[in-house]
Amino acid sequence: MAEDVMVVNGLTKVFTAREKGSGLRRLFGRKKEIVAVDHVSFKVRRGEILGYLGENGSGKTTTIKMLTGIMTPTSGSARVLGFVPWERKREYLKRIGVVFGMQSLLFWDIPAMEAFKFYRDVYEVSQDDFSERLEYFDSILGVKKLAEKPVRKMSLGERMKCNLVAALLHYPEIVFLDEPTIGLDAVSKEAVRDFIRDFNKKHKLTVMLTTHDVLDVEALCTKVLLLDKGKKIFHGSISRLKKNYLGYKILYVEYDRVKDKARLESVVRMGRLVGRGKNWVELELKTDGRLPKAVAALLKAVNVIDLDVKEPGLDRLLVKVYGEKK
Repeated sequence: MAEDVMVVNGLTKVFTAREKGSGLRRLFGRKKEIVAVDHVSFKVRRGEILGYLGENGSGKTTTIKMLTGIMTPTSGSARVLGFVPWERKREYLKRIGVVFGMQSLLFWDIPAMEAFKFYRDVYEVSQDDFSERLEYFDSILGVKKLAEKPVRKMSLGERMKCNLVAALLHYPEIVFLDEPTIGLDAVSKEAVRDFIRDFNKKHKLTVMLTTHDVLDVEALCTKVLLLDKGKKIFHGSISRLKKNYLGYKILYVEYDRVKDKARLESVVRMGRLVGRGKNWVELELKTDGRLPKAVAALLKAVNVIDLDVKEPGLDRLLVKVYGEKK
């Protein structure tokens, strides 16, 4: 069984702010506490890719900043690779990598290759290892030619590829990725996902990923943790998440002739209508015995061309989870 490389217990971060106002009220008004992360506990095993999910303001980035040593928590504890992150020991920082989607590890006016050489020296990577690793990164991301032009002339997708190289050049054991595909086109997103997936497989890289893109989660994550207003509301596999929060499936039927209109309408009333066209219907149906009854009734009501029953996508699931919390 894989070892736990991250153990978090009761992690809490409280910020103090003055009440909104103007003039003297803004300067001397009453202070209020804002709980950004509220007693969050979890463990991550070596080689896992954890999707750390939540709506804006739920505490995702604050958690990442505490676990990378940028912030100190108000209370609680964390051990990552055996270290307390906010002690910022050099040995710890050399074993992790960090990528914030809207911040750069590169230098704006010079080629990315110069940044790679800088991190090579910072992390004391040998020239042989540096060359070998660049070949590996280039085989998936195509960065060698790209890295020769100034960063300011790169597209957002090109910069993100080079940021990943800069963060992983020293082959860390854990990488924290905060919105790594934000703003990227579909091709660049898939290249980033391929790279993370391949690095994880070959080097047992442990990944903590925050993202709003459900395709990132479905393509990469072995487990997910959901936050709501700073509190943990779920931690486990995507399949268990669906089992806990979903009691329905999606039924899609396409037909070329209606044999019994009244029976068809009775089927539609059995669930929640997702979409409907001239010769197709898509429904959400609870898995409480209605689904087989609906399928049997449809076979009598219409001349079926295509019929499909599928699990709801993760996007629908998250809408349901957070919708119920409001």
